[in-house]
Amino acid sequence: SIINNAERENLSDCSAHNYYKVVMRHRQEYSRRPALRAVYQHWANRIQQCLSRVKGKSIELGCGCGALSHYLDITKTDIHKHNWVDEVVDACDMPYEDGECANLVAIDMLHHLPEPCRFLNEVNRVLTDGGRLVMLEPYISFFSYFIYRFIHHEPLDKNASPFERVTLLDKESGEACNEAMPTLLFVRHQKELRQRWPQLLITLLEFSDALVYPLTGGFSHHSWLPARWIGPLMKFEDKLLKKTGRFLGMRMLVVIEKRQVQG
Repeated sequence: SIINNAERENLSDCSAHNYYKVVMRHRQEYSRRPALRAVYQHWANRIQQCLSRVKGKSIELGCGCGALSHYLDITKTDIHKHNWVDEVVDACDMPYEDGECANLVAIDMLHHLPEPCRFLNEVNRVLTDGGRLVMLEPYISFFSYFIYRFIHHEPLDKNASPFERVTLLDKESGEACNEAMPTLLFVRHQKELRQRWPQLLITLLEFSDALVYPLTGGFSHHSWLPARWIGPLMKFEDKLLKKTGRFLGMRMLVVIEKRQVQG
């Protein structure tokens, strides 16, 4: 669906309620799905290895149902208030001082932002030198395109400009959404990204997660895998996708480090 200016105000009134319903359902499903919890533990381990050790705050943006924070010692924030949220934070207008943050962490947050450029401006502002933005986001590969486009409920426009406001709407949550946004920013338009934010350097870009996560059923479908298989299978899949991930991966792990521009 396309959002026009007249609809945007009405959407903001109901989006908080819709979002609350979504994250509450996810929180309930997370607690009763051991295979899903095993996936998040694996993701958290990967993210932990990527965190910066410089001094500063470590913040999770868009914590949603709070799954990631079960495994990482970080401050949980979200755009709306929930009982498990430490701080209410708009990722496009963060309440932190310049250079106050050592790590900004997010899973499935970037592709829900209405203005990715504002977000990256804020990342550049609040990260200290050597601080990192670590994100796990959808990746549009040859394989995953058909799943995201025809099976998954969230909208996708692989021809959109990542430097303009998102005009697609997720009908379930009422929020702006384009699942192709991370791929557009960090793969297809990487050169322009470097030109616009020269201090933000991509230090890691890994394509991952092809079959194991879908076979767990995620938050909505039947799981075909027992939880005890998840860890070994995901480690095997990670190794396999190191060479084939660009074509088969469904997710990308992105690490961006803030560095001083020389000259």
